[in-house]
Amino acid sequence: MLYHPRDKGLWDAWVFHHEGTFHLFHLQLIDRERYWWHIAHATSPDLLRWTEQEPALTAGAEGEWDHGTLGTGSTFAANGRFYLTYCRLGPGRPQQIGIASSDDLYHWTKASENPILEPAMESGTYETDLEQKSDRAPSCRDAFVRHDAADGAYHALFAARVAGGPTVRRGCVGHAVSGDLVHWELRPPIYAPGLFHDHEVPQLHRIGNRYYLIWMMFDIYGNHHEIPSRRFASGTFYAVSDKPYEGFSSPADNLLIGSGNGRWDLASTSVLPLGDELLLTYHMCGRGLPDYVSLAAPKLLEATDDGELVARYCPRVDALKTGELVGGLRSQWVEAKRCLPGENWSLRDDVLTAEVDGSFTLGTGIGATHFLLECELLIETGRFAGIGITEEGGELSAAAAGTLLSAVDAGAVLDAEAQEVHVLGFTGAKTGPVLRPLDSAGFCVRARAWHHLRMMVRRPWTDIFFDDCLVFSLALPWPEKGQFVFLACDGTIRFRNFIVHEIE
Repeated sequence: MLYHPRDKGLWDAWVFHHEGTFHLFHLQLIDRERYWWHIAHATSPDLLRWTEQEPALTAGAEGEWDHGTLGTGSTFAANGRFYLTYCRLGPGRPQQIGIASSDDLYHWTKASENPILEPAMESGTYETDLEQKSDRAPSCRDAFVRHDAADGAYHALFAARVAGGPTVRRGCVGHAVSGDLVHWELRPPIYAPGLFHDHEVPQLHRIGNRYYLIWMMFDIYGNHHEIPSRRFASGTFYAVSDKPYEGFSSPADNLLIGSGNGRWDLASTSVLPLGDELLLTYHMCGRGLPDYVSLAAPKLLEATDDGELVARYCPRVDALKTGELVGGLRSQWVEAKRCLPGENWSLRDDVLTAEVDGSFTLGTGIGATHFLLECELLIETGRFAGIGITEEGGELSAAAAGTLLSAVDAGAVLDAEAQEVHVLGFTGAKTGPVLRPLDSAGFCVRARAWHHLRMMVRRPWTDIFFDDCLVFSLALPWPEKGQFVFLACDGTIRFRNFIVHEIE
């Protein structure tokens, strides 16, 4: 959404902040190379506008330990220097972790002691035998390093797998301890629930009086994970404990950000402490191909009183606004009535009311571009209320108006009956009034209460927020030109405070 290096691929990404500059590190393809041979580097003053720098690291030459595909790591400061962990992947060999150091975050030197960490350092607990693997080499990657003032040691958490059990459920968060960042002692995993193939890109953060362990899991290894808010969920999950390296348990609904329906829309979540804020960064996968991967806009990370983690809209994004496209409904009412005249729609005191029996749309007749849309919706009676975009030019036809979705190419719908928020996106022919969302998420949609819907779009990347909580972050088939459409179904639906800003 915000950054994709031109003519190069972007994959797992993490951010480090130092003296007013944000440093993005990510895996990178160059010139259509088959593997991730580089750890790339970009900088930003605000997490919104990025400048590409020279790669931080490149894979080693043939015969060196890190020849081949490089994997994810972390960046941190220690002893007056900066350090970057990374790993070497590749078929037929166990994965291994290395480290590099820098004085300025731009020029990096690999440690001569590399590799510093691998499962073979300790037998019995972690999977080490190539014959044990289900579809790849034994896991030892994605090292996240934190210094613990309580014991004065450095603790590394990494994606690993235990030695026994069903192959698709051996995933764990490995643990190692060091006093000098070079010599490491393996410890038992801090989390091994016996549920997932892998716990990728793990991180540990203290928020308030609790410790939160986060990791990624995708519904692609046969782990069909279901939680109350999503079916076949993929994304970033979390567990909670009162202690940093033991006692973690997961809430029933522990998806922090992600997708359902077996989709794979985002990955590589990184938490960035910044003053009193916790910022959440990640990359959006699009269609799962390098050309459709982009760094997402930052989100605020908050912990509720009962320990739930929530990703929210980050006000920093407001700096991308360049102008107001729509400032309220009244300014669009004349154009809207031209699009779809009808007695069932009325505007009073800048509140648009739909009183419908069946499904109807009302188009505003303005162009769609990169935009930030906000609107409040109230379902007084009925089931559906939403906002979308149609590429249909000119007037909306009566046939299109007669179905809730037939005129919509992309959008979001609140569902008071199912207590869900749906995201809509059509890539083929539009057929009939049946709701076929790309994804759905369980949320409390209260009747006779105003709810706030926000959509940030930099085509095709889309963030959708419900009452400022992130619900979806994905690529949608937004048309280059079109009309905003209000959606209402079988009841009395109200809309107010409809504002659209153009963004960079």
